[in-house]
Amino acid sequence: MKALKGVELPTNTIIALALGIFVLVLVVLYVSRGFNPLADASADSAVNQGCQKYAQMGGTPETVETIIVGDIDNDGKSDSLLKACQLSMNNPTMAKEACVNVCAGKFPTIDRVEEPEK
Repeated sequence: MKALKGVELPTNTIIALALGIFVLVLVVLYVSRGFNPLADASADSAVNQGCQKYAQMGGTPETVETIIVGDIDNDGKSDSLLKACQLSMNNPTMAKEACVNVCAGKFPTIDRVEEPEK
């Protein structure tokens, strides 16, 4: 047993160093770009919530800019259904009509609309 005691210290040291490096990487990521692992999930949830409101209202493509779904991009301001669609689909230039069509895919009671040509 005495021969293994010398191996214990380096093993513990290596584990402590690995944990320290892991924590340091997490801190650097948090500081450099914010740490929000649920951002995609919250954007998808906001789209579902906003599309449900849109379906109940029977709105127009312009309505997607007026439906508020909360602060999903953590900038301290409330965001619209359009912003939620843009974040959820990873398309910052998504048109209002495309967002309506995303909702139409989730709720069959919503009619698809023609998207403008690019």
